[in-house]
Amino acid sequence: MNNSIKVDVDIGLDILGTKVEYRTGSYNYKFIPSIYIVIEDKLAKSVIETLWDRNESVSAKYIFSGSWMNQVSCLYGFFTYGMELQDSFSIPSFGIVAVNDGDIPEKSTNKRIDSAIKGNFPTDKQKLIKDKISKSVISFNLEINDESIKALPEYNHKRWFEEITLKSIKNRHQEETFCFLRDEREIETMLEVIEFSKSLPNEEFPLTNDKGKLDYHLYYTALKAYRPKNTDHKMNSIHWYVLSAIKEYNLSKWQFYTNDVKQAILKLCDENKDAFISSSFNFE
Repeated sequence: MNNSIKVDVDIGLDILGTKVEYRTGSYNYKFIPSIYIVIEDKLAKSVIETLWDRNESVSAKYIFSGSWMNQVSCLYGFFTYGMELQDSFSIPSFGIVAVNDGDIPEKSTNKRIDSAIKGNFPTDKQKLIKDKISKSVISFNLEINDESIKALPEYNHKRWFEEITLKSIKNRHQEETFCFLRDEREIETMLEVIEFSKSLPNEEFPLTNDKGKLDYHLYYTALKAYRPKNTDHKMNSIHWYVLSAIKEYNLSKWQFYTNDVKQAILKLCDENKDAFISSSFNFE
């Protein structure tokens, strides 16, 4: 009989995982490994890292898949090996989720999942793995999903960033004592950057790729090259700068974009923690 009582308090966070207090007769702790997040690129990582508020912390490792089509393959290998570890060594399967950028139609994702396991007679374990994959693929939500636009996530970021106004900034500062922008100088700089963003594409930054096609993958490159009248060190990390601005001053669009992913990751963290706390296996 397991008499352990979970005490839901983190006592440490590092790049490997979390130490969590629990009681089993005497005060003790267990090491909870990080969850894994499969993403397409560094921009997706920036979005996920911007999700967390000051009172939130998530210990995660990232697997870069490149194309979204590789994500299902990553999950298949991960779950296959995880089930072998669980059967052979009683190690719980590590928590994992794959996040696509939001520009992939659901039918395309389902087709890719269906093709993950070939053959007319899949085993029970393969059927279980396929079900796990289906439950582990999530997506950001994009407001504009026009397939003719190259780099839809960046295009949506551009639109949401440009919706920020002086009024929305001041309204937010009246609600919160701690905000992304600290003073009038930083507000002036952001409004200047927003006006520059509205001018894109322009003669200096046409946002065209080597085939001469309009490509919003170049949007952040143009923003990083821009020099406003007053410099702001926050712009050294341009992805974080734009995403944090949207989160702070265009909250409804930010929540629409990210909330499904945020809730899925938090749920996975809880499941991962519970699995390792209740397991007889301990890394230390």
